[in-house]
Amino acid sequence: MTQYTGIPHHLFIGKTHRETGLPAQMCDFAEDTIKKVFVTERPMETEFTFNGPEGEKIINWRVIPEPDAQGLINSVITLGRDITEHRRTEREYQTLFREMFDGFAVHEIILDDEGKPVDYRFLDVNPAFERLTGLRAEDVVGRRILEIMPDTESHWIEAYGRVALTGEPAFFELHHSGLGKDFQISAYRPAPLQCANIFIDITEKKRVVLEKNKIQAQLFQAQKMESVGLLASGVAHDFNNKLGVIMGNAEIALELLDESHPAYSRLKEIVKASSLSADLTRQLLTFARKQAISPRLLDLNDALGNIFKMLHRLIGEDIELIHEAGENLWPVEIDPAQVDQIMANLCINARDAIHGRGRITPVSYTHLRAHETPEHLVCRLLLEKKKKTSKHSENGQARHHQYNIKQHNSMR
Repeated sequence: MTQYTGIPHHLFIGKTHRETGLPAQMCDFAEDTIKKVFVTERPMETEFTFNGPEGEKIINWRVIPEPDAQGLINSVITLGRDITEHRRTEREYQTLFREMFDGFAVHEIILDDEGKPVDYRFLDVNPAFERLTGLRAEDVVGRRILEIMPDTESHWIEAYGRVALTGEPAFFELHHSGLGKDFQISAYRPAPLQCANIFIDITEKKRVVLEKNKIQAQLFQAQKMESVGLLASGVAHDFNNKLGVIMGNAEIALELLDESHPAYSRLKEIVKASSLSADLTRQLLTFARKQAISPRLLDLNDALGNIFKMLHRLIGEDIELIHEAGENLWPVEIDPAQVDQIMANLCINARDAIHGRGRITPVSYTHLRAHETPEHLVCRLLLEKKKKTSKHSENGQARHHQYNIKQHNSMR
């Protein structure tokens, strides 16, 4: 007492609080507390603030009734303890609890008859918990998780229960389907059958990682396809050389034979088949980007019709490919390989945008705008991709991409 009040201890003996010279407010508080103990005959614990020589102190004060030989209460024992530092630490903790950016929650683990964790109850949460989860403190504190969110996965209860039962801290990442979020959690046991956890939302971080992995996989696939393209171009070159020999000899033989000769029609078939095969090798070389550009006059409808068989193989059986050919198209001057490449890229992109069954419709037409002259005339290709929900019905918004191919001026 001397340390806190500055009054020598012997001056307290045989005197009341007021006779020692203590402040009147403190004397009133002490007398009221002691009077309550005499009346109730039960111990009482309280605390008060006192300004003394060492500054402001917070004192924890216990008042215990002392019965005499007959069991009557004629005196009390008082015990004082300085809890100033303890209360300061508590205030700092509460400030950290309120202001910290990470979510914080304390749970009481609920066990079944066999001692297995089956649920947990929220004992306390901080404001960051509310911000990260969207759950309000008044809606969760005192309630069980399965009462609040019945679809909570069992791995949450198991993870918290393991920490509460073993006392071993844990660090883990879990997904909560009900909240639709991923969390990184540090958990420890503050008391028996309790689990406290500090957590952060890593949903966006995981999304970025997944997107990165997806892009990386696409890069690997592109590199693989490039290798396949290089191989295809090599095979196509060799095959093209052999086709040149076949076509050359067949055409020479046709010139030497009369149309009435039995072999004439067979040689015509050889030339036709060789020409089709040459188109195939040209397409392979186009995809491998090994063919020099060689523009020539084309009917866009014919060009699209020639590539459709290959496009069907590219986009798969679930996607329907329909060409709406325009009438009276003007010729365009372009390398057929470029048309093939444009159509392949467009159709593949359209295919990737369709989930399940669908339809891709290239539409070709000639159009002259009001402000344009024939020199500006272009043959326009409209690509429509539309999702199909079933074989017989279509749904969803159609997406259109338009590409212009300038017509050949000399053919107006």
